[in-house]
Amino acid sequence: MHNLNSAKISQQIFSAAWSIPAKVAFILASLMMVFLLSPALSSAGENAYSFAVFGDSRIPAYAPYDREHKENLDKMVSRVSKYASPGSIPEYKAVFNPKTQLLERLEIPGETKDASRIITYGRDGWPDVFVDKAGDRAQVSLLASGQEWVYDNVVRELKKGASPQDTGPTFCLHTGDIVYFGYQGKSAESSPYWREFDKRFLSRLPDQGPGDLQARFFPVLGNHETWGDKDIVGFRGMFPYLSQFGFSSGSRVYAFDYKNARFIFLDSGIMDPDAPADWYESTPSYEEQMNMLAQWLEEAIEDNKEHAFLTLHYPVFCRSGFGPLPREHNPHSLLESYADKIDITVFTGHVHATEAYKVDGIRYFVAGGGGGEQNMSSNQMPEDYPKDRYWQGKPRQLDYNYMVVRVEGEDLEVVVKRFRPNDFKPFSQVEIVPGRMD
Repeated sequence: MHNLNSAKISQQIFSAAWSIPAKVAFILASLMMVFLLSPALSSAGENAYSFAVFGDSRIPAYAPYDREHKENLDKMVSRVSKYASPGSIPEYKAVFNPKTQLLERLEIPGETKDASRIITYGRDGWPDVFVDKAGDRAQVSLLASGQEWVYDNVVRELKKGASPQDTGPTFCLHTGDIVYFGYQGKSAESSPYWREFDKRFLSRLPDQGPGDLQARFFPVLGNHETWGDKDIVGFRGMFPYLSQFGFSSGSRVYAFDYKNARFIFLDSGIMDPDAPADWYESTPSYEEQMNMLAQWLEEAIEDNKEHAFLTLHYPVFCRSGFGPLPREHNPHSLLESYADKIDITVFTGHVHATEAYKVDGIRYFVAGGGGGEQNMSSNQMPEDYPKDRYWQGKPRQLDYNYMVVRVEGEDLEVVVKRFRPNDFKPFSQVEIVPGRMD
């Protein structure tokens, strides 16, 4: 209709200008067309932006211990062994450097009799490599260089986005599990995990966020941020600016608007050892958060937002690890009821894998390649389960990555930039959302 009206006005201009030289008439008509079309072009420009997404970046088993202080290593191994009771210390093997007496290698029993994890150390008490053994089979599940690659490249991208040329993403979302636990220190000052994250990533980001945003990094709580730190002392200390959006120890959710989108962050809770895929002890409860989610979506629709970006830790759809949230605690049915009113994209983590789905008009991404040990197996799913658009049935491998989401008006694309150490060409990128995936 806009173009039709423009054409009619142009025709009237040309008709009225029969006595004016043709060149002058053409200029007048052209100026009128630019004037009429400029609001639409301006709107598209204002709503063109990009942001990065990654998650599951924590590395466990910080162990700056020597042979003379093996009791500290005993405590750490007790905690790292999945939800072991504080007094139990599984049988493990430790190898110390004969010269420095510092820990060089650690072998921790796995969940089955013939399974174990071997961790090698080489830098200030931080692990370099994880090797998972099961009988005669061994597989590398973590390279510390993978986390380093993700951190360095996201920092570089955000610096580009903050430059006058504005050629990169301007802020970043994180799907949770930034640190391992609070048993070696809770606060930003006392926790080696928070100190390392700040040193190697957060402190390197550009100051001040884009537009009205006060920062460039927006995470959700993972279950590991609450493990050994039930009051999330470390998380709140590292990201005090989230309080302006309503985030607190008693309400661990928040939302904000940026350009043509609403960004929503939910808390799927701590991890229940008996049901590690379930929404458990969240703050507020699941039911309360679904009410808040519906209200936030309604407001976004009323404000004519074109996109809603939802971030939570536990995956809505996935084939890896602990699996997806159960039906009774899964927000998909609520999101589906809004899918025809606003464009919805969901980012999750928790299972240490990368996956992508399109279900009932909604995009779902599992962004689990940020640095932690990786899950390279796929669970057997029902025949009618949604297809994973990332691996597409191909064999999995180590895949460290982050996503760049580019928005231009109603259009959106998602590019995965990745480091696959075992590939002949280890560095690549792939577009997994062409346009609106229609």
